[in-house]
Amino acid sequence: MVLLCVLVGPVGLLGEVHADTVGLYNPAAGNFYLRNSNSAGAADLTFRYGPAPSTWRPVVGDWDGEAVVTIGLYNQSPGNFCLRNTNSAGAADLTFRYGPAASAWLPVAGDWNGDTTVTIGLYNQATGTFYLRNSDSAGSADLTFRFGPAASNWLPIAGDWNGDGTATIGLYNPATGTFYLRNSNTAGAAELAFRYGPASSTWLPVVGDWDRDGDDTVGLYSPTAGTFYLRNTNAAGAADTVFRYGPAPSTWKPIAGDWVHYYDITDYWPVAEGDVWGYEGSSSTHGVFGQVRTVSGTTSIGGREYANVVSDVSWGETWMDFLQTAADGVRHAGSFEAGASPELVTFDPPMLMPNDLPLGRTVSESTTEWDDGVLQGPRIFTVTLTGIETVNVPAGTFPDCLRVELSIATPGVPGADQITLWLAKGVGPVRQYEVNGSFTEEIELTGAIIGGVHYPRVYVHVETNYWESGQYQLRISAEAAPGDVSSIAISGPSYLATATVNKPSGAGSDDPTHLYDDGLHWDGAAGDGHWIVVLDLNATPQVGDTITYDITFGDASSDSKNASIRAVYAQTATLVSPADGATVGSLTPTFQWNDAPSSAITQYQVLIDDPGHNRVFYSPMIAAGTGFYTVPPGSLLGGSTYLWLVNGTDWCGNEVLTNWDTFHTP
Repeated sequence: MVLLCVLVGPVGLLGEVHADTVGLYNPAAGNFYLRNSNSAGAADLTFRYGPAPSTWRPVVGDWDGEAVVTIGLYNQSPGNFCLRNTNSAGAADLTFRYGPAASAWLPVAGDWNGDTTVTIGLYNQATGTFYLRNSDSAGSADLTFRFGPAASNWLPIAGDWNGDGTATIGLYNPATGTFYLRNSNTAGAAELAFRYGPASSTWLPVVGDWDRDGDDTVGLYSPTAGTFYLRNTNAAGAADTVFRYGPAPSTWKPIAGDWVHYYDITDYWPVAEGDVWGYEGSSSTHGVFGQVRTVSGTTSIGGREYANVVSDVSWGETWMDFLQTAADGVRHAGSFEAGASPELVTFDPPMLMPNDLPLGRTVSESTTEWDDGVLQGPRIFTVTLTGIETVNVPAGTFPDCLRVELSIATPGVPGADQITLWLAKGVGPVRQYEVNGSFTEEIELTGAIIGGVHYPRVYVHVETNYWESGQYQLRISAEAAPGDVSSIAISGPSYLATATVNKPSGAGSDDPTHLYDDGLHWDGAAGDGHWIVVLDLNATPQVGDTITYDITFGDASSDSKNASIRAVYAQTATLVSPADGATVGSLTPTFQWNDAPSSAITQYQVLIDDPGHNRVFYSPMIAAGTGFYTVPPGSLLGGSTYLWLVNGTDWCGNEVLTNWDTFHTP
């Protein structure tokens, strides 16, 4: 009979040591009962794994290096290990044969080489020999040595007795109630030998870091009484923790480990200069919209540097959030909203989404909000990790996303701002949902570039342009990491075959320099990772028409992606003044127009070219409902002729363009 226990207490992703807790395995039913505290009570995790009834022996460890201990079984009959990477029912993730079949050898497990992954071993009581392996796979032992007497019934254990990050072996002699611990996986005398518990008993040994001090210590389990006796030092003495858990008497086997997975929020929300996220969404106040977030520069708040995460939204607003990836998590120090009435909001201390967060835990902290330096009062910021989910968004499928519930409340005031975030590892927020009273908003990731990595690998997009003359165009684009794509072939509705490539005279962003002759086969070999073509159509595109991109990558792999036409408009803005052919009164004229009838067109831009259609001046984006723009000094020359139009766009880039009108300067 043997107990395998947690061998090296797992360390959190920031170095925080977590306490090991006990569990039980019932071989008659094949059930595991895991508890998240060393106290009496019901199991926190109960599941069946392996056959029932069986003589298989439990073994536990962090098999995949994810800082959580999971279960396994050893079948002595064929000599097979069956290890699982989650504490749940299901098939084994690792199955392999190690050691002789039909033997009485006993399993052990530990991080024998300090690489943070636990691997298996065997102990032969007949010869007093350990056979330890540094990978969870079939093969020969990496370490073989004798420790303890031959032909004994001593039970093998393993743990990090001295806190150096490496597990070493030990033995428990039930006849005398004595532990023999060694600090190296070699033959030799025990460094620690002490009596703990009664002699000549059926009590079983268990090992764990019960007090979170970084080293493992012993414990005992009495099957007769169903009681654990845990000790915080490897020395003789009374138990530090005593509690009943499980039935009495029983044949259940004790185990121990850190069963809880702790998540580091900073792994799921990178914030580095140049990172970009694109979103599409809808809100109760602005309808459907687009948003781009970019990390650009830093701002010093309270003596700390915070990254500026600048958000541009399609209805014309811009703001920035101040974020910092710190040792203890992601900190949000406040925000600044630009515009006609700029506003600076800060939080002291900054709101923290903490690292080392286990599933189901809620963390709350108090902060104080200041608006433009004026005290607004206390706020309670609450964070809860509520789930691990696979999320499908336009940017792709992201498995194992953290679902994080955030709440910002004012003490004594009903209601709160509730935000749900889905965070993908290495990417950041891929979905966000917010509710505050009657206000709701939801966004989903359409594309991102994080640390130079593109999500998706190729981002594809289709926009429609409509000219007042009745001409429709398609603007087809793709973006990837430079050098990643070998070629792209475009196909779709029949009108593509008769379309004409619109080649502007200047070398602007629309210049199809990376295209083959017909505009539908794109050469990526010499490209910068960005392709775009504008096609003049002889037909009217329809909402839902799909463009297919057949992509060949530089590594010879391939993919196919689709982009659909999201909107088609047939009415533009109406130019009001100056009238076509008029002479304006100054070199800073004011242009006026009436918006297009569709409320989906959320912003406008005044474009001014010379008669050869070379760009002279393009205004910034102007919110719908404004209807005028004054050209700043120095933009125009006197005694000259210019062309102007107004271009309206919706949230995803679809455009309606007026015809060009002419004006003259004095």
